[in-house]
Amino acid sequence: MIGPKEYIENIKTEQLKSNKEFILDSLSGAIDRLQKAFPRYGSFLMEFVQNADDAKSQSLKIEILPDSIRIFNDGDPFSEDDVKSICKVGRSSKTPKDYIGYLGVGFKAVFLISDCPEIYSGDFLFRFNKNAWDDTAHTPWQVIPQWIDDPHIEFSDKYRTAFNLPLKEIRLIEKLREEVKPEHLSDRILLFLRNIKAIEITDSNQDLKRKIIKSELSQTSDYEIYQIQEHENDVLKNEDRWVIFRSSCTVLKEVKEDYVTKEWDRENVDKREVLVAFKLGDDDNLVVEREGTAHIGVFSFLPLKEIPSGLNFLIQADFLTSPGRGEIARECLWNNWLANEINSLIISKCIPTFLKHEKWRMNLTEVLYSLEGGHELFEDYIKEPLREYLEKSPVLIADDGSSVKAEELIQIGKEVRTLFTEEDLQVIFPNRKVLHDHCKPHSNLKVKGIPKDIYWLISSSEGEELLKRKAELKDIEWFKKLFSMFVGNYTCTYFYNHYSRYNVEHDSFWNRMRDFYKPIVLTEDYGLAKINECFINSGRFKIPEQIKDKFKIVHSDLIKDEKFKEFIKKLNEERYHYSPPDTKVIKDLTEDDIKKALKEQEAIELTPEKWEQLSETEKVDKIKHLKNLWETKYLSVQEYNFLTLKSKTGDWIKPENLVFSKEYNAEHNIENLTEKKLLDLPLKFVSPEFIEDNIEDEIRRWRKFFEELGVDKILESEKKAGKGEKIVQRIAVLTALKYETEKKMVPKELGESEKLGYDIESKSGSEERFIEVKGTSDSSYDIFLTVNEFRVLRHKRDKYFIYVVSDALRTPILHSIQGDKLLKIEDTKIIIPFNKWKNVANEEFQP
Repeated sequence: MIGPKEYIENIKTEQLKSNKEFILDSLSGAIDRLQKAFPRYGSFLMEFVQNADDAKSQSLKIEILPDSIRIFNDGDPFSEDDVKSICKVGRSSKTPKDYIGYLGVGFKAVFLISDCPEIYSGDFLFRFNKNAWDDTAHTPWQVIPQWIDDPHIEFSDKYRTAFNLPLKEIRLIEKLREEVKPEHLSDRILLFLRNIKAIEITDSNQDLKRKIIKSELSQTSDYEIYQIQEHENDVLKNEDRWVIFRSSCTVLKEVKEDYVTKEWDRENVDKREVLVAFKLGDDDNLVVEREGTAHIGVFSFLPLKEIPSGLNFLIQADFLTSPGRGEIARECLWNNWLANEINSLIISKCIPTFLKHEKWRMNLTEVLYSLEGGHELFEDYIKEPLREYLEKSPVLIADDGSSVKAEELIQIGKEVRTLFTEEDLQVIFPNRKVLHDHCKPHSNLKVKGIPKDIYWLISSSEGEELLKRKAELKDIEWFKKLFSMFVGNYTCTYFYNHYSRYNVEHDSFWNRMRDFYKPIVLTEDYGLAKINECFINSGRFKIPEQIKDKFKIVHSDLIKDEKFKEFIKKLNEERYHYSPPDTKVIKDLTEDDIKKALKEQEAIELTPEKWEQLSETEKVDKIKHLKNLWETKYLSVQEYNFLTLKSKTGDWIKPENLVFSKEYNAEHNIENLTEKKLLDLPLKFVSPEFIEDNIEDEIRRWRKFFEELGVDKILESEKKAGKGEKIVQRIAVLTALKYETEKKMVPKELGESEKLGYDIESKSGSEERFIEVKGTSDSSYDIFLTVNEFRVLRHKRDKYFIYVVSDALRTPILHSIQGDKLLKIEDTKIIIPFNKWKNVANEEFQP
């Protein structure tokens, strides 16, 4: 049996015996590439942590000195196999069944910072020294050990292995200080390690002592809870608690047979453990771990800092990664299988455990539901299936303590909840339960929300249904409570809109209530009325039967209620700044109100027979009265299709057969066009006799009322019965005839049977024109030609004209276009766009 020094010398001799041209050159190049595979200067630290955990260390210490780094651990010292392994590349004495570091390449990351790393472990003292070789470019000095005859570091009995790493350059010390800061060397580094319970970092120059300690707080058959504390110079700086779930998974046959699995020496592994860790808050509830969505959220025993998970919690599995842990292997069945097993662990163990826990059950979806983003492996195998599971499964807590699906719940605020009885909820929201007050569903879980504010509740369809139900139940006390809540909640001048999030002066809650658009006041007959439609019958007037539905009388028990009185007072006090001082929202009923309603009722009860019996003056007065009722929305004109209106000729004619006269300032100018002989159709115009005050607002209101009755419908659509089209076309033809006459031509309008692709023949001496007329009420127009018109255009060419008369119903303008100019337009077809023909029009004419 040989001693440790002789063993080291034998390895050195064997390495140097290798064929220099083939073995040593190849090995040297391979080592150089491996070193470059590690993305950061601090990558080597992770490898030392990993190796210490494999050596069953419970404690690890990192010392930062002015010109070197020293790393100590209390694990098993190096064996001969360990020494041989560290002197190779890509081979290890460890098996992937038992250890987390097995590639035989991790230690090589140390050469990023040191040209002479030293190892002191048990009886072995050796180094790898670049400066000992002349031709380092062709010498794999990184795997050729040299015995240390003059050891110059000492360490306490607490540690059994030490690494002394003299730095290549002094400037590297600052980079390494950066790497051991909490944002890079996180306290959660201990979370998934099997053996290490404490890591200590000291920097004498910075007067810094940082210590991370992991301790187990409790353990059940389903999970363990760990505490991780971080101290700085013996002062507690941070303390986190984590609940960890684990599952031992059998490797699937197809995963073992995958070529990537075999390349990574996993084909003989039968089981692997996957773990999930959730952060706990101070009050023992689950906490969304935002850092898990960016960095240090994925672990392969040690954190994969450059691989974002997109999750709100931490995951651990034996993921296959690149040597520097900077990239996770893609298109790899092994990694896919592990990610899927993590999802299974969450669904089969974590969620059932959470649902049994008094606090964890309340916000489990906030933690487990993750939006898109992060590494595609986790999106495909964990996040997307987990989202689907949470959306379809009973994972939310109802107020009776049961677990319910999101689609089976409603969410109601505490105050609004007091307005609903259990029976109300069952009737208005059948087959739904109320979400527990403490349950916090993720925003993407579509729980039906009921407005939290009373104002917005009564504005909603659910509130409307509740009001109707309470009215049907004659629940007067409920209405008293509602108005009491209004008075109690909205005492300030300004009302904050929880939905649109604005706060506007003069837009107070009380001003909104004055014009509230839904019926919320209980009436004497147990109906509902809008606030501004209500009356208080304090005079106890008897209302005739035929007009009872005209007055919404507030229920007498409600009027007696002090809070309702205060509600009315607030409404009347908080008026719009432009409201008259004596304006009241809920009015006192008077005898005049009843008389006025009776008069209006008489007008409303008008019949076709009664209408025919009225004199001309009575008809005019009745029309004026009906207009006033229509403006107050008491009357719908659809019920009065028997009405006739007086025309300028004195006839009483159905409104749909009438056209507005010029006195009504309509959008058309048909009466003036008729007077100018640009229209010769037998049209009838509404008499201006109905207009009392010749002001624009009065005229506009008459016009709106008559439009509702049907005036001008003859122009409404050119597709209805062809009448509108006939008027426009007639104006266009007469405009064209006038234009030709003024041009000293002799035009002849062709009859329908004579038309051969044009409307007018026009002659003067030897000059001859064949004119097709196109009329439109618009200011622009695309010319549409029939097949026959297009044929004649191509045949007649310069003798063929198209007259387009635009804006025919207001101010007709004739555009003359000669046929040969149309034919010169590129791609002339039967449809000629306005922007093309307008450029070749000869002239314009306005009669």
